[in-house]
Amino acid sequence: MSPRNILLILVAVLFAAGTAMFIRSKPAPQAQQEAKVNPNVLVAKRDIPAGGFVKTGDDLQWAPWPESAIQPSFVREGADDINTFQGAVARRPFKAGEPIMSTAMVKRGAGGFLSAVLEPGKRAVSVAVTATSGNAGFIFPGDRVD
Repeated sequence: MSPRNILLILVAVLFAAGTAMFIRSKPAPQAQQEAKVNPNVLVAKRDIPAGGFVKTGDDLQWAPWPESAIQPSFVREGADDINTFQGAVARRPFKAGEPIMSTAMVKRGAGGFLSAVLEPGKRAVSVAVTATSGNAGFIFPGDRVD
């Protein structure tokens, strides 16, 4: 081999080694940026009929929900406790996966509970004992009675 060819091979090897060292010294790009975690809201695990009693373990669960789609009436994890909905009654039907709104559930012992529990065609009757105890706290403003 001629000295010229040996010199060209030596220069090529030096360039290759320099390039390899330069690439190794650069920090590796992050393969995955931190994913934005969506907040959890309370959703129905299965279909809940209107007037149906809610069992928190069977009917409700926390699920991530896009931040931009959260409404103020949604029940959010951290702000609300799932156990407060045990025995609540749904004012309207919920489909599986639908977010639960605090205004659409009547919690046990809250005003309007009796009107939410009554089946269609049924009536609740209050026996008048005195003017004060006649409604016994079952009928509140906004309840529909006939």
